[in-house]
Amino acid sequence: MKSLLPLLLLFSFIRLQAEEWTFLNPQTNADLVSIKMADALNGFAAGNESGHAVLLRTSDAGENWELTTIENFTLKCMAVIDNNRILLGGEDMICGCATVFYSEDQGYSWVNNSPVQIQAFGSVNFLSSDDSGKAVAIADNNGILVSENGFISRTVLQSPVPFVSEARASENESVIIRGSFLQSGFSEIWKSTSDQWEQITNLTSDNSISGFDYCNGNLFTAINSGSFPHFNHCVLRSSDWGTHWDTLYFSADHEDLLQKIIFKNVNKGYTYTETGAVISTQDAGETWQMLQTEIPLKEITSVDMITPVYGFASSNAGVIMRFGSPAGLNSFNLKSKLIVFPRSCF
Repeated sequence: MKSLLPLLLLFSFIRLQAEEWTFLNPQTNADLVSIKMADALNGFAAGNESGHAVLLRTSDAGENWELTTIENFTLKCMAVIDNNRILLGGEDMICGCATVFYSEDQGYSWVNNSPVQIQAFGSVNFLSSDDSGKAVAIADNNGILVSENGFISRTVLQSPVPFVSEARASENESVIIRGSFLQSGFSEIWKSTSDQWEQITNLTSDNSISGFDYCNGNLFTAINSGSFPHFNHCVLRSSDWGTHWDTLYFSADHEDLLQKIIFKNVNKGYTYTETGAVISTQDAGETWQMLQTEIPLKEITSVDMITPVYGFASSNAGVIMRFGSPAGLNSFNLKSKLIVFPRSCF
């Protein structure tokens, strides 16, 4: 048995055998853009149907959904701050301008009873917010908007690159973005400091950043390298703004690509592939767990994992799926831990 130990250390994750993905019934045909849970029971899904936006809310882990429609509005993104505060971003179809809806009561009413219309921009395409309520939005014409009050007042930053995909707020009024000089080019990560931008990654042409997240001084990136059908998946972490990178996860020879990387806190995070494989960590990337069952959806629009064995996924035509149940959250316990075998992504 001792001779097998070095081989066991080569495995970088544990496959979790648990429940299956099950379909929920939100009773809508909306093309869902986003699903985000505030906690194990309470959460929101949002999308578009027949010329109007749809906001769904649940208080029982998706067993039942309550629907609100927003007329003359095309929804592009959603951020959930907590169980009550939410942001919806998109385009007002009447004025053709960027619009943000901000609510402090789960979307039953909107602050100032109306959306915030930002006339200089045509649409808000991405929203992110931290627990304090500080939020960042990406709008058409490359506008980066920063606010702490639902964009009723906001700061507009000029991006250093023409195409911006993601943004996060960090401490000391800084903003972090992922973008590129070419619409289909390899993306880079930049940080703003006193109206100046500093590039904090410079990957080779063989590596593509598919997503990033920032949490308590740690920057996480999901990276794909290689070419079909031999893509390599990698998750990196830096605590010094890109001067040094640690490889948290590496897996070779895949036919699909890693998508977003999301860290709820420094220890708990997850990523997923375009074919629905979900990989999670609960110990800052020391070990990773993969769900035995992939998300059985052809087009995954959003994934939100509460734990490695409990989460939600959305798709078009009103499809919402759940893995696991809140009743089993405290009963799950890993029987063993396998050490990540370190590999370099470069």
